[in-house]
Amino acid sequence: MRSRSRPDVPSRPIAAGAPSGLRFPERARIDLAGEWTFEPLARLVLEEGGSLREEMTGLPAGGTMAIPANWHLSGLKDFHGRVRFRREFVLDPGAHARPTWLCFRGVDYFADVALNGQYLGRHEGYFEPFEVEVTGLLLAGKNVLEVTVDAPHEEPRTLWPYRRRQIKGILNHWLPLERQMESTGGIWGAVYLEQRPEIQIRAVRYTAWLTPRTATNPMAGPWGEAAEEEVPGRRARLLAEVEFWCRQAGPVELEVAVGSVRSALATMAEAGLNRQNLVLTLEDPRLWWPWDLGTPHLYSARTVIRRGDESDACEAKVGVREVQFDRSRGEWRINGERFFLRGTNVIPDKWLAHYSADQIAEDIRLLRAAHVNGVRVCVHVTRDEFYTACDEAGILVWQDFPLQWQYALDDALVAEAIRQIRAMIRHLYNHPSIGLWTCQNEPEIPNRRGLDPILGTVARAADSSRYVSEASEFREHAYPGWYWAEMRDFVLLPGSPVVSEFGAQALPSTEEVRALVGDAWPPRGPAWVEHGFEPTMTLDTAGIALGKSLEEFVERSQAYQARLIQFAVERYRRAKYDKLGGFFHFMFMDGWPTIGWSVLSYARVPKKGYWALQRAFQPVLACTDPTRTKLSAQPDAWRVPLVREVWVVNDTHDPLLGCRVSVELRVPGGHLDLGEVTLDVPADGVGYAVLPRRWNPPRELAALTPGTYDLTLTVWSSDKRRLSENIYEVLIHSVDVDFTDCKR
Repeated sequence: MRSRSRPDVPSRPIAAGAPSGLRFPERARIDLAGEWTFEPLARLVLEEGGSLREEMTGLPAGGTMAIPANWHLSGLKDFHGRVRFRREFVLDPGAHARPTWLCFRGVDYFADVALNGQYLGRHEGYFEPFEVEVTGLLLAGKNVLEVTVDAPHEEPRTLWPYRRRQIKGILNHWLPLERQMESTGGIWGAVYLEQRPEIQIRAVRYTAWLTPRTATNPMAGPWGEAAEEEVPGRRARLLAEVEFWCRQAGPVELEVAVGSVRSALATMAEAGLNRQNLVLTLEDPRLWWPWDLGTPHLYSARTVIRRGDESDACEAKVGVREVQFDRSRGEWRINGERFFLRGTNVIPDKWLAHYSADQIAEDIRLLRAAHVNGVRVCVHVTRDEFYTACDEAGILVWQDFPLQWQYALDDALVAEAIRQIRAMIRHLYNHPSIGLWTCQNEPEIPNRRGLDPILGTVARAADSSRYVSEASEFREHAYPGWYWAEMRDFVLLPGSPVVSEFGAQALPSTEEVRALVGDAWPPRGPAWVEHGFEPTMTLDTAGIALGKSLEEFVERSQAYQARLIQFAVERYRRAKYDKLGGFFHFMFMDGWPTIGWSVLSYARVPKKGYWALQRAFQPVLACTDPTRTKLSAQPDAWRVPLVREVWVVNDTHDPLLGCRVSVELRVPGGHLDLGEVTLDVPADGVGYAVLPRRWNPPRELAALTPGTYDLTLTVWSSDKRRLSENIYEVLIHSVDVDFTDCKR
């Protein structure tokens, strides 16, 4: 699929840029960020077969724009079309003659590039870095760079929404189905010139395998001869696949160092692109673990290539780990150990240029504070810095390819999808946090049969070290209490054994709702639906009452989402390793201002669901099924205990011996003791106990005034440390009817 045909204009090869996580500290860079001029050239509609229809009237005015930027937030609100960007820059004498590459870290979606009037080529796709050599095209003094970016609408009814062609996943398609979202077009990543030597490293890819340590025993063989036998500890074999480029053929020297271990190679290189493999052995390596199992250790790695006086070097952070996924059971293993994944879906920000380092750090803090140990990057590729932050924080990543629902299946689209899934894997391969690739989200039958098996084969060939899922299918997405049935149907563990989505919508804060839809009340008109609100599910399936004001509706909406999250997570966690090995809640944050399924709004204002998620995701969790959550203030109402049985879920890899669970009702001025139980909980397992049958409620219960009270379950270790606390709301209401004369 092409943005525009330029068959009569020669171009230079557009190549993939450096993969995420690689740094080249010895190269000189000329940063081209800053003020660029821009000129809208046409509104665009992408049609059947990939052709573009241009509309030249009613265009917005041009001006200047600070690049990097997504133009929707930088002066071209909701513009789908073609924009020409222009940047003038000055080079000192001598700098123009050095070997130089023009590098782009991200352009959305088609890009045609020209330098000093020379057309260089085109690139398709929003997430892949790309570059082109410009040696010999630069001038001493003023230079002019032009980048023409196409970010079109897709033709309604013929392409949209069931035969789409742009591979942008969730960033281009949300609910309602008829609506194409605000444009994400623009030069959203860094742009720079990079001066390089005549020999250069293009990429280094690291793969680790863990094996037992062995030692030679001179008398271990059957005839008393020497033989290898296992000894305590582990060993890691680390493969470094080095991709490098040489302008001329000749000898080169390669060296890879990971920590204190080095491997070197002298070889003859051909002119052009070369590949070499180096293997390093790490004895008793420090491994990368999810944060709740250990330390996510990262080694410093450095690769150097030399020829005579010329050299190039790149650096990276490398995690040594093995991740396995058993789809038939939904179970995860890391470094040979089974672990339960408490995950959530993330779409941090659809406008990638504006997703800042500070916001990434805050998102990681919020994820860790909620005890999340895994995220599904839902149907898009986000900024490199987010994956690096997950590496450092020890958060496992399920990575989706940006295909959502239905796409055209002609040869051009399939070929482009193949190219881009290879590009995604190449780009993100070195992040140890990534444990799984998925080719498409919720495909219907034509794509599931005609596209996903092809992409799965391509992805497995590109990366044999990770599990590749051809699709995240509708059956893995559990929405009782929202799209069907009732919340209580989570007792059936829907979606098992692979649960990659479940949840419910909740309104953001009252102020944020008003900013989206104005003062319209009750909810009516297109503004609510256009911003994601689902009235049928909210009012009918979930049964959320409007109340008397927007404030009351927001409160009820958020309370419902919180109850559903608690109920669903507790049911899934009790069934760990019996029916499933983990789950991914949907979803953590909004990637744009909307009414959605998140527990954090786009402004990162927590909903009640965030606190429910935080409690339900605690690595050690006590949970129960209260016999009632609503009861009257009559004394007879307390004759049946509120709690009869408790489960303690232990996701740590240490047993909890003699732990105690106390049950209390928090009341004004203190709490009322409702009982306790002591039990042993196995490591990475679930314990169960029944509270003593004889239960005499405290007299104070009958004297409680109507209102909402917290029923709390607290887990204490055998040495009296508090490990966790869980809360259930109990409503005590007044009864105005006199029952003294009623017959039994």
